[in-house]
Amino acid sequence: MSVPEIDAGGVVDWRAKAEPWRSIGLRFRDELRAIMAGYVQPVVTVEEHPGVRLRRIRKLQGLTFQALARRAGCSISTVRGIEVGGFIGSRQKRLDIAQALGVEAGDIWPDLKHQGAA
Repeated sequence: MSVPEIDAGGVVDWRAKAEPWRSIGLRFRDELRAIMAGYVQPVVTVEEHPGVRLRRIRKLQGLTFQALARRAGCSISTVRGIEVGGFIGSRQKRLDIAQALGVEAGDIWPDLKHQGAA
C-alpha cells in the first residue's frame, strides 16, 4: 500500500493524481476553500463548560459525587453526567444542585442567571 502524497497544507496533492481524480479533487478543494473563506471558528474554552464549573465548586467544598447527589436529592449518575457533559439535567434539578452547593445557579449555568440564590 502506498502512502498518499501530501502537500504543504496537510491534504492530498491532487495535482499529482491521474485524471479524472485530479480535476475532481482540485475542483473540490477550490469549492471548499471558497466556502470556508468567511468562516470564523468560535472560541470556546474548556472553562466555559458548566460541568467544569460544577466540578470545581464541588471539589472546593470537598464533596464527592455521592455527597452532592444526596444533598441535591438526585442520583450520582446525574451529577457525574452533568460534570462530564453527557447530560444537561432538568431546570429544577440544576437549581437543586446549585442550592445544595450554596451558589447561584447562574454561576454554573448561565441560562439560569437570577433563578436560584444561595
